[in-house]
Amino acid sequence: MSENIVLMQWAGGKSRLAPQLREALNVEHKIMVEPFLGAGGLLLNRSTWDADQVVNDLDNGIYSIWKTIGSSRYMEFVEKVSKFPISPEKFDSFKEKKKSGFRGCNLMERAVYTYYLVVYSFNGRMQSMSFRNKPGEWKGLKEKRMLRLFKNIHIAHSHVSQARILNTDARVVIAAYKDNPDALIYIDSPYVYELMGKKKNLYGEEFTTEDQIQMLEMLKNARAKICISGYRGGSLLYDRYLNKDTGWHTYMIGEVTRSAGMYSATKGDSHNKVREFIWTNYDVPQSASNFFNIYDFALDWDDIGCYMEQRKMA
Repeated sequence: MSENIVLMQWAGGKSRLAPQLREALNVEHKIMVEPFLGAGGLLLNRSTWDADQVVNDLDNGIYSIWKTIGSSRYMEFVEKVSKFPISPEKFDSFKEKKKSGFRGCNLMERAVYTYYLVVYSFNGRMQSMSFRNKPGEWKGLKEKRMLRLFKNIHIAHSHVSQARILNTDARVVIAAYKDNPDALIYIDSPYVYELMGKKKNLYGEEFTTEDQIQMLEMLKNARAKICISGYRGGSLLYDRYLNKDTGWHTYMIGEVTRSAGMYSATKGDSHNKVREFIWTNYDVPQSASNFFNIYDFALDWDDIGCYMEQRKMA
């Protein structure tokens, strides 16, 4: 696969890291599960489609996008999106519809309104419009977004139409598959709260530290193959549950430009880059060394204890 397929940008989207993730997930499985689908960076850029696909997103608008793209009406979706002009008034009206829970809107309308908000907002966060005060740039922005959509929609439909698409709490999906030895679960959960900066709800659906802890408790002794991605820092929340002493591995898979509102994972770091890690309960294939350093960065309880003491003293 020479070029990554992208339909929409997303805070923390994984299309940039698709080559690394494909190799890390290149292990035997019969069911592929994504409880946090988001912009589908991995779904659209998988290397194989031999396994059954189960994808989920709690956000009703995001779910509607993927459900529509996977249906026979996917070109109608493209046509409707392309007809809307870019304007602050239109953006704000769709934002209000989202705030109301899309009351009175059907599946197609939810999909179109949400897609509009994502592709014309800053960092895909559906909060503020890109180039809001620069009408001269709207035409070029729309041309770029529509070109990307037209270019990728057919292959996106072919992929998504094969998947079972769910709209529920991710923990429900995890609970259903976590002890299935035939399942591979890739988890790209919302950022840990303490690493989010001032914007504590980037995705429209809250996922608190308590939610993260409940998820990690479910995962640490799972029988399915699990890969969870995220940033390392703060209180080392993931490492406290997924570490050498609990049989997990940690790999750094790349450096990425951090999303708006994100603190650096390294205290005092002034650069606009953060290291992306994955935690797995299996050894990643040796072939992954072609894409990222497979040196195992997993900590043990002594490492975590030393880190926490250093934070107290800092």
